Amino acid sequence: MLLGSVQMCGETLSSIEVRDICESLETHSIRLLSLRECFMNDRDFQCLTISVGKCKSIMQLNLNLGLVSAVTRVEMLAQALMKNRTLTSLFIHGSPVSDYGMVMLSQALAAHPNIVNLDVGDCILGDRGLEAVAQLLPPDGAKPGLQELTLSANPAITSMGWVKFGIALAASSNLKVLNLDYNRVGDSGIACLTVALASLRGLEVLDLEGTGMTDQGAKMLLHLLENYPTDINRIILDENDIDPKLLGEIKHSLSLEETDENSSEKEILASDSEISKMSNEIAQTSLTNVTEISSEATSSMTLKPHDLDTMGNDLAKSTSLTPRELARFIRSPEAGASK
Repeated sequence: MLLGSVQMCGETLSSIEVRDICESLETHSIRLLSLRECFMNDRDFQCLTISVGKCKSIMQLNLNLGLVSAVTRVEMLAQALMKNRTLTSLFIHGSPVSDYGMVMLSQALAAHPNIVNLDVGDCILGDRGLEAVAQLLPPDGAKPGLQELTLSANPAITSMGWVKFGIALAASSNLKVLNLDYNRVGDSGIACLTVALASLRGLEVLDLEGTGMTDQGAKMLLHLLENYPTDINRIILDENDIDPKLLGEIKHSLSLEETDENSSEKEILASDSEISKMSNEIAQTSLTNVTEISSEATSSMTLKPHDLDTMGNDLAKSTSLTPRELARFIRSPEAGASK
């Protein structure tokens, strides 16, 4: 059965529409459910979350900007996450989750085996909420841990909150994409994050747009890129008070990282080609040596069949030919004429 998707934006859903979605969820026929900027009453939202908990096919749930509109709905969503086992991505950007709600969600997400992509941007999170998110970073047994995390626009998080988050990153993380744009990270937070990034080899994309960074923080990032191996290929630094020359140096350093990776791949391919060429040359040299040896042997003496077989066995040790093939080669017409 082909799994479908339900994608709606800016709609006020009726009870009949919600019921149809719930039926599709409970028959395990939806892979993606996106209700961005949509609205429904509390009763229908509860029915929706119950069906999400039962669904064995859904992988992505997008409730951005509207549906998770109160702490009571956060509780309903957390209960659904405790029962669901298939989701890999949860997006609730622009929802008034708060620290209290994030603690509830993190407990449910910590028990979920497959969530790797989480968007809690603009969710009114503070330091306590960020700590709850940080608990979801490390892999745990079969659980992969978060790989993509969006924390955009949570300005209530303090510098100390970002320092603690940096420590959590350094301790254990599989993150590949980290979006921190429009937060009050500042140079002090960047300093701690930079230390963490030195050990976070898998990170590829880092969004620091509008984070209050100055030249001081940018120099730390540049030092990281120039002196430590990383997988970072994109850093977004728009809307920060950073000297354009320094931005150019960071961009240049990122381009060098990408060039080095491409060069390494080319070197590996070249090495494989050289090995193959060398093998062919060795094989050709061995065959030439066999021809010369057999020619000298047959022109200088008369060989008996037993002698030919013995010579074949000796030569086989240094070539890829079998003793039988060597014996047949030595008993060529020229060898027979010399007898």
